[in-house]
Amino acid sequence: MEKVLQQKFVAIWHHFLSFEISRSKFAVETWGSGNAYLIFQVIVWHHILVMSDKAETKIRDESVELWFQLTETGFKTRSVLTYSLISSLTSLSIETVRRHVKKLENKNPVGSDINGVVTSANEYALYVKLGDFDIDGFLHSNDLSYTGKPEDELKKYKKGDKLKVRVLEIKKDEQKVRVGLKQLDADPFDWFKDKKVNDTITVQVSSSDSKGLMVKPEGCSLEFLIKKSQIAVSVADARPSRFVGGERIDAAIAELNLDKRKVSLSIKLLEELQNKEAVDKFSSPLSGKNLPFSSLSEKLDDKKKKGN
Repeated sequence: MEKVLQQKFVAIWHHFLSFEISRSKFAVETWGSGNAYLIFQVIVWHHILVMSDKAETKIRDESVELWFQLTETGFKTRSVLTYSLISSLTSLSIETVRRHVKKLENKNPVGSDINGVVTSANEYALYVKLGDFDIDGFLHSNDLSYTGKPEDELKKYKKGDKLKVRVLEIKKDEQKVRVGLKQLDADPFDWFKDKKVNDTITVQVSSSDSKGLMVKPEGCSLEFLIKKSQIAVSVADARPSRFVGGERIDAAIAELNLDKRKVSLSIKLLEELQNKEAVDKFSSPLSGKNLPFSSLSEKLDDKKKKGN
């Protein structure tokens, strides 16, 4: 190898030098300074050691031995990357390390958006390489879409797909980042924020089957099932086949739990509420037995008793 380098050095040295200058320039522009880039390299190196902890290879063993030689804080004794450990490896002061680490953390805090590329997938999640970081974000299928079925949404993505995601959670100790895709859009459940149980809303029938009616509230992208038993008070009228789709009807909110993202609608409940309102409005303490003919039967009964 040494002989080859001696023979080829003149031919390749300027290419290598050009590459190193370009790489360093890009790194400094990305991280803001040479010190920040040096700290980032240490963090990445530590991540590699942690992820390969169970690997039994000669290369890794040699790497860990070198790690021990460079720092008094051995990898075997502490797997958590500390300011002291980074300071020992970079020869930078702890205060300098702390300042740069905070900058790295603040570049993509929780709630920020970042571009990524899908690296792999399983039956319940995608793994997305985040920006220029050597970190894969965990994107659960439940965080792909507000309206689609998680298993169906997963099938839409493959390795190499580019995505913009939102950082939802950063677990520093576990070196994990959870991201979401649906969070980039407005939550359609926000439509119900100013609603409450028993409120009347207008919905449009999307379809019907033996189970009931699929309806969509006007101005909302979510669909809900009004069960057959909740279509009408009268059993004879509780037939989904009465609706063909496209009808605008009113329904009452029977259940509303935004935390659990659960909404139940009922036409039957609306009828019951309207009936109760009518009774309350048109009845009074004078109604019932005080009406002109309400006591007629009682008087006839008294006459019969006197005649006997």
